[in-house]
Amino acid sequence: MESADAAEGFVVGARCCFDGYYATIRFVGEVPPAKGVWVGVEWDDASRGKHSGDHEGTQYFTCSKPGSGSFVRPRKVTLGYSFIEALRKRYAETSAETTERGGGGGGGGGKGEEDMFVISRNSLVTPVEMVGADMIKKKTSQLTKLGSVSTSLRGMLVSSVGPPGEISTVAPNIQELDMSTNHLLSSWETLAGICSQLTHLHSLNLSENFALSVPGDPRTLTPAFRQVKELTMNKMQLSWSQVCVVVSMFPGLERFHCCENLISEISSQPPLQSLRLITLEENQLSSWDSVFHLAPLPSLEILILNDNQIPQIFSPETDGRSPGFLELKSLSICRNRLHDWSSIIALDSMPALRELKIKGNPLFEGESGLNSRELVIAQLPRLQGLNGSPVSVVAMTTSHTHYLRVKPRLSPPCLGAAARVCLCVLESACSEESL
Repeated sequence: MESADAAEGFVVGARCCFDGYYATIRFVGEVPPAKGVWVGVEWDDASRGKHSGDHEGTQYFTCSKPGSGSFVRPRKVTLGYSFIEALRKRYAETSAETTERGGGGGGGGGKGEEDMFVISRNSLVTPVEMVGADMIKKKTSQLTKLGSVSTSLRGMLVSSVGPPGEISTVAPNIQELDMSTNHLLSSWETLAGICSQLTHLHSLNLSENFALSVPGDPRTLTPAFRQVKELTMNKMQLSWSQVCVVVSMFPGLERFHCCENLISEISSQPPLQSLRLITLEENQLSSWDSVFHLAPLPSLEILILNDNQIPQIFSPETDGRSPGFLELKSLSICRNRLHDWSSIIALDSMPALRELKIKGNPLFEGESGLNSRELVIAQLPRLQGLNGSPVSVVAMTTSHTHYLRVKPRLSPPCLGAAARVCLCVLESACSEESL
């Protein structure tokens, strides 16, 4: 029989793990006629459930998905670890286990030995050497001495902050933190408690944390994330409205990665003027009008939209809108549904555009790789790079010459303003040579 003490620390709404499967706690208490305390959970994987929170005619909790509930004993449930507990498990205990297997002194190799290194932001590998299990405390203390440390707690079941001030004492130098796939992390307040102690933190990865719900009052959490410059939130099932709430907590954010989410429409400009890079690969965007909500961002230099469903790019002049993307230097829009050359011409309205990646669109079907490259270069004479390859002066001249030969069959047979100037010069030169 499970006593009440066995359920200490179990709170309704908290996340938990049972036999490698994740769930949310919906109930803690007795379930007569069974003796002792039970934990009612709603499984992330609904197929694990046995009921919808009811037992013998009594409803103890409800499930968002019918049939996804179960009752389990507290002793079999894991509530996760505090940040420093997870850090020690990741970097200290692994090294001790490696030493016990003989991997710490004789070059035995294997995964455990790899875990004894920490990679810095400059890609330098810092070894953390262990002599034996008695050195775990020393090993942990070394975490405070690592300089520009990049720390991965991916999948380490972090669920709480820990004692006040512990993080800033044990690991104050963390600059890059990977907290992805921590399925027990459900609270932005918990994240704020962690990040507020990492004053040097500039890069944070929260990908695949599906249980991390949008906070009710994000303004109260802003001070904890003020130092973060780069945020990654891939595979989190986010909508654009949720994205805007989240980024509002990061006032200094410059680089934002939000791939493989549920973004089908960009309905408003994100509330940040500092964004320099936005990655929205593998979402469900299907309209350039939607993307154009990003156009007023004054600092945006790099926009990555690969693997969406955008059929056409429009110039703002076509419907009287103000010019946008004035500082955009690089655009990646590979594997979308661009189908005519007007989309290429529209890019001429971006005065700073120097790098374009656009392969894998229907527009280029039926054209050889060389021909399509030359046609794009001819219409965007300011380009310095196309699909990852540099654009030379010779290539630019050759491309314009090729365009003069094929422009009658293009649809539409027109150019952007900058390209027209280049072609006028080239046509004039060709005319003089033919006299």
